[in-house]
Formats: sequence, C-alpha cells, structure tokens
Amino acid sequence: MSAAGERFWVKFHFKTDQGIRCLTSEEAARIGGENPQHHQKDLRTAIERATFPSWTLKVQVMPEQDAATYR
Repeated sequence: MSAAGERFWVKFHFKTDQGIRCLTSEEAARIGGENPQHHQKDLRTAIERATFPSWTLKVQVMPEQDAATYR
C-alpha cells in the first residue's frame, strides 16, 4: 500500500539466464530411473565448474483498480 493509501498488485517474474531446455518423457524416465537426484547433481556439477546459475528478476506492478479490467 502506498503512503496515499493506494493498493497495488505485484507479480514477480524470475527468468532463467541459462535458457530453458526440456527432456522428453522418455529421457526423463530413463534419467530419473538411473539417478533420482540427477537435477541436484547437475546443479552441483555446474557450481563446481564455476558456471553458476542466475536469474533475472522482473517485477510487474499495477494499481488494484486496473486489475479488474486486466486480461
């Protein structure tokens, strides 16, 4: 709420800087079956290589009255 008593809606968007890559269902089933902690291992390996994950934060702010007619 602002000092003037106005209320705002705030939406936070965390966008990956690495890009998005997806596994097929078959790949996910195979990898998950071989190592259920695959994603954690992948993250640790990346950090050890000093290729740190990062995200860009974007914030969307709109007065509450505008939210009623927003798509």
